Amino acid sequence: MIVNTWDKVWDKSISPDIHPELIKVIKHFSSGKKILEIGFGTGGDLSSLKKDGFICYGLEINKIAYKHAVKGRLFKSFLGNGEKTSFKEKQFDLIFHQGVLEHFRDPSRFMSEHYRILKPGGTIVIDVPHKWNLYTLYRNIYKLFGCWYGGWERSYNARELKNLAWRSGFKPIAIYYRGIWPHRWGKFLFPERIIKRRWIRLVIDKPPVIWIQKLSLALYRISELIQIVSSYNIILVAKRRKLKLAVDVMPLNAKGGAVRRYVREILSLLPKDDYAFVKRKPDIYHATNNWGIPVFRSFPIVTTIHDVIPLAFNDYFKKSKIPLISKLIYRLKMQTTLWLSRVVICTDAINAKEIIKNFLVDSKKISIIPMAVSNVFFEKRNENIGRSYILNHGGLEQRKNIEKLIRSFSLTKDLELIITGENFELVKDLKKLVSKLKISGRVKFVGWVSERKVATMVKNAKCVVYSSLAEGFGLPMLEAMAAGTPIVASNIPILRKIGEEIPIYVNPNSTSSIYKGIIKAISGIPKSRLSKGKAIARNYTWEKVAKKTYEVYFDTIFRLNQ
Repeated sequence: MIVNTWDKVWDKSISPDIHPELIKVIKHFSSGKKILEIGFGTGGDLSSLKKDGFICYGLEINKIAYKHAVKGRLFKSFLGNGEKTSFKEKQFDLIFHQGVLEHFRDPSRFMSEHYRILKPGGTIVIDVPHKWNLYTLYRNIYKLFGCWYGGWERSYNARELKNLAWRSGFKPIAIYYRGIWPHRWGKFLFPERIIKRRWIRLVIDKPPVIWIQKLSLALYRISELIQIVSSYNIILVAKRRKLKLAVDVMPLNAKGGAVRRYVREILSLLPKDDYAFVKRKPDIYHATNNWGIPVFRSFPIVTTIHDVIPLAFNDYFKKSKIPLISKLIYRLKMQTTLWLSRVVICTDAINAKEIIKNFLVDSKKISIIPMAVSNVFFEKRNENIGRSYILNHGGLEQRKNIEKLIRSFSLTKDLELIITGENFELVKDLKKLVSKLKISGRVKFVGWVSERKVATMVKNAKCVVYSSLAEGFGLPMLEAMAAGTPIVASNIPILRKIGEEIPIYVNPNSTSSIYKGIIKAISGIPKSRLSKGKAIARNYTWEKVAKKTYEVYFDTIFRLNQ
């Protein structure tokens, strides 16, 4: 619509249009030489800046304007849309445009693209129609009768423009006004011209009496105000700022676990040029562990939901004093979290489907970002543990099905079973079972183990057994694939999706099935199968997780927050 409207304007012989006030502002505030103008029109401003030594780029959406500006052009030009450009991230020192922003009903994508391609600390200069002036009234009358040549457009006052810039990731640093309408008023209204008049300068500097000085200053301020009201354009200068991010770091207090690893990697890999971590008044808040979001807030919230195991595992609330009440509280907390979150990150599409099925939530809110494997699991480790063992390092909970694993293990010979994780009550019950089965010397509960040591244990194990009844993602299985260790895994949808055909799948409810899976795994798995497992695991990197999470933050702040 905008392009068609402006075709009539550009389909003429138009001389290069130069805006001296705008060029003066650009020269003063540019932090570097690389400049981009969006909607360069005749290319007059860029040609003028090019002569002053700037490296100039121009982007134009209108083909006719682009064609007109080709002749004698001194800058690199591109035909395209300002909402989605082909430029690389953090490429320009300054971006400016004149008469462009006002044509966007929703400028969020346009402004977010500025942030993406501008260098940290870079500058934007925006020239738009000023709302509070006589020219706006004149233009609105024409628009009312459909006679305005520019089609639909809006105007801004200083406050609106500053708020838009701040929401879009920029810190306003200056406001200027340019252009006087009616034009003949200019010689009377510019304060700079008034102040240069000799008699006014004398009155202000050396007044005969004090009240004359005060009156002269008052008249000067009034002329400034009249200039603002009479100026038909307003120029905003703003710097690219760091976005303020608040993250729930409570999972870091845990000794281990997938969620702790997730939060640690997110914090370490997010670009420090773009984000500053804060405790108060953030641009965005990330709840990293299923819930725990502030109810009364004025900022958008992103929540990562790692699993919906309480819905999939029937005995989850079995040990609660009142299981029904506990389940209702869980559903209430989860539903509140989904309502208040602007975006919900799920680690897998299967979890997302369960959430949509069991709760009232818009599916458009949900973004899928899988977990990842740390590089330590890919490293070569030749440490000799000195014994043959199978390993379970998925944590100690009822749903991990450790009891069935121990019963299955009791049927084997000449092996040890090492179980990591801490859960005092559960370990107490499991040790009784081990004693009853008379395999105390072959089952080791080693408690919490550091990630590096776990990687060594996984690498040297005969196989990793992951016979869980319910999972949110299955990270321990992926870690075993990265290490090239045979895996025995439960035949449940989430693990089949992640593991593909690499693990030996078993029925987690059958002791016999788990036992047969262990025997098959320790008997020897083809190296080609283990190598393929490594290749699959390499697709799950924390760098990808951080990049996708950054994109979610970006979309939430810039595009969904307008």
